[in-house]
Amino acid sequence: MIVSNPLANASVRTWAVLALTVFALLLFTSKRIPLETSSLSVFVVILMDFAVFPYEINGPALPVVAFYSEFGHEVLIAACALTIIWRGVSGDGRQRLPFKRHRLTPIVNLEAGF
Repeated sequence: MIVSNPLANASVRTWAVLALTVFALLLFTSKRIPLETSSLSVFVVILMDFAVFPYEINGPALPVVAFYSEFGHEVLIAACALTIIWRGVSGDGRQRLPFKRHRLTPIVNLEAGF
């Protein structure tokens, strides 16, 4: 059985995206750089990449505006809203308040374990 190398025909853009992925992971794990700044910088780098080097395959180039077209999708808005709510709740420890009242009842107290 002959197995072909999937990266044998990789373009420069493929290697750039892989490098950006490693860079993004390093940014996201850094304690000194806020998560919002990391996300915005990765997003801006992707937009600038497609603005400077348009993506063309068998036809017209993909416009940069196409990247903004799905940011109004209902599922994305719901997921972002839930993330914002969870970050606000978990920031001050309020997600554990219902369980602190029931320390003597292990069935209700999920933190105590079973």
